[in-house]
Amino acid sequence: MPQSITKPSDKEHSNFSSLFFHLPPSTILSNHTSQQRPDPPPETFDFLGLPAELRLELYRHLSAFTLLQLSHTCHDLRREILGNQVGIINKALGYVNPPGLTMHNISRVDGLLERCLIRKLYWPPFAKPRVWRGLSEGGYEKKWWCCVNCQTVKVARPPWDTCIMRMENADVFGKIWRHGCCGPCPKYD
Repeated sequence: MPQSITKPSDKEHSNFSSLFFHLPPSTILSNHTSQQRPDPPPETFDFLGLPAELRLELYRHLSAFTLLQLSHTCHDLRREILGNQVGIINKALGYVNPPGLTMHNISRVDGLLERCLIRKLYWPPFAKPRVWRGLSEGGYEKKWWCCVNCQTVKVARPPWDTCIMRMENADVFGKIWRHGCCGPCPKYD
């Protein structure tokens, strides 16, 4: 029997189970244990574990929209960000009309990622025009959008804003507005 394990016949060699006996024990053990245990999850970064002075310095380099999103992630961060309104929020890019930190205080965003996040979080899908029928101001639900050129954040109130956003060239109130661009945009071609 030991001879057949160490030196298999041609018939046994084609059998998968016979190959198992010819592998070194360390290979068998490592393959067996790696299939049973998944890789350990990557370690997470504890932002609140940083010193408060370092976190406050990091906040000074963020836009108002990013501070708003960050303040909605955790009570401790919200308290820390809103507690330093004068030093952090009032000086943040795109912040207007103090006090407070809501979408009403955001005048512009800082780049493509923030603009995409506004579209994802605050703008309804174009395929569902009935989403506009809400129960807020004027019978419509307020939605936010961002100019693709100047990054200005605006409230969109339908039905006229939806026409602007859906048509490539719409003549609205005597102005030609492009898809996704605000009419009085300083960067408008």
